[in-house]
Amino acid sequence: MPVSCKECGRDLHVNPVEKPNVDWVKVVCSECGTIEEVSMVRLTATAKKE
Repeated sequence: MPVSCKECGRDLHVNPVEKPNVDWVKVVCSECGTIEEVSMVRLTATAKKE
């Protein structure tokens, strides 16, 4: 389940492997510049299900 920008709906590409010991990370949308806080715990949990 990809994370999408709340403003424009574009998928935010976050690699949980790059930040293994971080619970939350801020990601900037390349389309509209909105800053999103993304839960790395949720990303790793959903990545294992797929």
